[in-house]
Amino acid sequence: MNPINTHIHIFNQEDLPKNLFCGLIRLLAGKHKALDWLLHNLIPGNKDKLDYYLNIINEGKKSEFEKFYDCQLNYSEDFKFIALTMDMSFMGAGKVKRDYSRQLTALSSLAELEKPRIFPFIHIDPRRYDIHRLFIEAVTQLNFRGIKLYPPLGVFPYDDRLFPIYDYCEKANMPVVAHCSPYNPIHFQGSDEELEKLLSQAKPPYLPNFATHGLKRKELCSQFTNPLNYERLLVKYPKLRIDLAHFGSEYYWNKYSENQNNPNNWVNIIITLMTKYKNCYTDLSYTFHNQKFFPILNDMLDNNEINGQILFGTDFYMNLVEGAEKDFVNNLRWYLSTKKWELISKINTNKFIHG
Repeated sequence: MNPINTHIHIFNQEDLPKNLFCGLIRLLAGKHKALDWLLHNLIPGNKDKLDYYLNIINEGKKSEFEKFYDCQLNYSEDFKFIALTMDMSFMGAGKVKRDYSRQLTALSSLAELEKPRIFPFIHIDPRRYDIHRLFIEAVTQLNFRGIKLYPPLGVFPYDDRLFPIYDYCEKANMPVVAHCSPYNPIHFQGSDEELEKLLSQAKPPYLPNFATHGLKRKELCSQFTNPLNYERLLVKYPKLRIDLAHFGSEYYWNKYSENQNNPNNWVNIIITLMTKYKNCYTDLSYTFHNQKFFPILNDMLDNNEINGQILFGTDFYMNLVEGAEKDFVNNLRWYLSTKKWELISKINTNKFIHG
């Protein structure tokens, strides 16, 4: 049984929409160390939105092969990886240079070259007119092994157009990795009118009468990915394994570390869903760069109701703004017992990917 990182990205700069970042930032990033230092310090404080963008731009200039090589150097040779594509064509941030089918082909070629170390997952956006055809081709011809959801781009996970794909995945034993954290810098950037129309498609039990007044754009877009939105899928597809990635986010873990009794905290919502539905999983990606959460996680891994549904993942290369990949891996591995490390990196991850 091999250990698996359930959450890495290796898309490149050509997969980013034209207007996603300030044009000057995209032009200057990576040109010179002094310029990167200047951009890094334009906004006071560490790890701000601009730093996040700079990381994506600079790392995105590398090829898929280069990024995967950078990632796997931090792991033992037996490690495998779920690699996630991203389709950002419909987030209202301009045209994407590389056709999405080319991104899928590139990842498939890398997976074939590195076989059997990579499990490629296709990001599904129901607004793409040919997404069902593209999904079937990815699965049957390019050996994709699961799907990725990224709701903050403007899609609820229970969108009716996704049901045929969920049907297929459940029957074919293919899992789902779903972004499930709020306030991400990568979110829908179209007009306020477009966003309000998208949000109006919310269904009970969550946001049946949602009001947008007074909320920031990142708060509005976080409504798409609230973990409560996934419950109807967990009920409708009891054999479909869904990973609610990022375990609620660093934002909610900070609040959880201060008060573990708030039922509206996303950490508690995900724990409740995992307790009720054994097809519900979560992963530690990005959030657990913060070592202050380790003791709480360690205690959670003693809870037999949920400890079989917690997965190891890092969110490479998005997480590099927080520190080196090797530190993320080793800090967690050294803190946990061998038994608990193998539980989240081997036993649970293999159950998630293979069933």
